[in-house]
Amino acid sequence: MAELWGTFAVNDHCRANAFARELLLFDRLVIPVPATDAERARWRQPNPNMPGEGWDPERLDRIRALLGSQHHEGADGARLVWEAPWDDNRWRNALSRREVAETITSMDAFWGTRQILATDDELPGVIEAVAAFPSEVECRDELRPEAGPSREEPAAQALIALARPFLIPSGDEGHDFRPLREAMELVRDPDFRRARTAYHEWMREFVGPLQTPGAGLGQSTLDAASIRLADERLQQLITEERQVVQRGGRRKHWARGGFAMTVVSVSTAVGSAMMDPGMLALMGIGGAVAGFGGWIAERRAVEPLAPRPLGGASMFVAAQCRLNWVSASSRE
Repeated sequence: MAELWGTFAVNDHCRANAFARELLLFDRLVIPVPATDAERARWRQPNPNMPGEGWDPERLDRIRALLGSQHHEGADGARLVWEAPWDDNRWRNALSRREVAETITSMDAFWGTRQILATDDELPGVIEAVAAFPSEVECRDELRPEAGPSREEPAAQALIALARPFLIPSGDEGHDFRPLREAMELVRDPDFRRARTAYHEWMREFVGPLQTPGAGLGQSTLDAASIRLADERLQQLITEERQVVQRGGRRKHWARGGFAMTVVSVSTAVGSAMMDPGMLALMGIGGAVAGFGGWIAERRAVEPLAPRPLGGASMFVAAQCRLNWVSASSRE
């Protein structure tokens, strides 16, 4: 049973409460770390034209020490990170590969880093890795979704997005990364890990038929009744996961809701069909989230360089403010 790993950029650890949500989504976090002392020094001021910008390697050190990795144990023996050595040469080497150069040069550099790590030959072959968007806004900015098929790009890839609510630790990180520590406590719970694995398996089962050549909602595997059945199973999984989260004294620290979106490349026909409001309602995607139900993306939404079982899925998380699904960054 494949684990799902999320890949991150060189600056993702600089965000407030970094990885407190993503830790709940992924079995392991693939994080770039400075490969040399020279690279570590570069991270302190990576852009000479922007003196205020920095990637704070010391903050990364504290997070790595807490989470643990393949090289060292973290708090209570945790090994939740896979460290990926990174320097400017690695970026340039990726650019030199003709099969990847066009893809990553058309992207934001940080997204390119996540994508390079998601197809890294150094990752264990028994896992599947997906590039993680930190927010819905970054997902939109990078993939530049369109409302329908592009006339200029007849071979455009369709994207669908599956949304599910989940609970996230609340509060400021403080000096001891409290929300991240609470997330670590939760992911050590065997029942939570089983619930998360069950969700990943559900997602694979749902996505599989969509990625079959010529698949469409008219086929028996994707008719309205089948989608209702899939949604019923999803709701059961969400309920089981929340029961684990709210056990014992955790409830008061997990008051904020959030949602995780999984963006998957499929055929154009399915991507268009999934935009149907009725089908979105069956999947529990409504309100503001309905706009993410089916996207036809520009040429940058290409097939993955080294296809994984989920076909190059990307995940992102955003916070829920009050009763409306919104992007966390839109309220900050």
